[in-house]
Amino acid sequence: MNIICGDALGVSCGTWVAFWNGAIGALVGALVALGVVFFTNALQRRQVRENRELEAVARFVAAMGEAYEELRALDASKPRQLMINLLTATVRLRLASRETALIADALERWPVALENLAANEVTAAQRDIPLSVNVRLLASDAYAKALALVPAWQSKSPAKRRKCRDELQEIAGLLDSSNSTVEDEIRLSARAGHR
Repeated sequence: MNIICGDALGVSCGTWVAFWNGAIGALVGALVALGVVFFTNALQRRQVRENRELEAVARFVAAMGEAYEELRALDASKPRQLMINLLTATVRLRLASRETALIADALERWPVALENLAANEVTAAQRDIPLSVNVRLLASDAYAKALALVPAWQSKSPAKRRKCRDELQEIAGLLDSSNSTVEDEIRLSARAGHR
């Protein structure tokens, strides 16, 4: 019995060659099709993740712009809802992906800090208390930096993303410390007799 090429098990050599040619061809074709399916699925997953990230970033930027406009107008009736919208957009940013969760970490303190600054600015204006901190200018700078850093997030390398996150956390710290300063000035003024 010659299995390499000859009659084996009553089947001629040409028939064996055709059989193995078909079997190997089918196996290679199946592997190529399987590879294409895996590649396509990976590409679609990446595109869905990127779209989810872009939507979250767009919602955050829109909420931040809306909150900024109201803070500039110092409408004391609206900041609460606008800051809730901003906080919601920050949470959505956190949930979009692991990558956007990094930037959401840096932004999660912003809504409360900005709301407190707006409320303290309104309180100081109502009581005619001069403030050493220009709340509107500070908020304007914070918003401008966030609006410059957040949308460009996706196009940055991991090292630049960490730097961006650090810059946003630094701004959040500045907002917190400025808010503490304003609160202290309001308290001191109240003690001194300004009402």
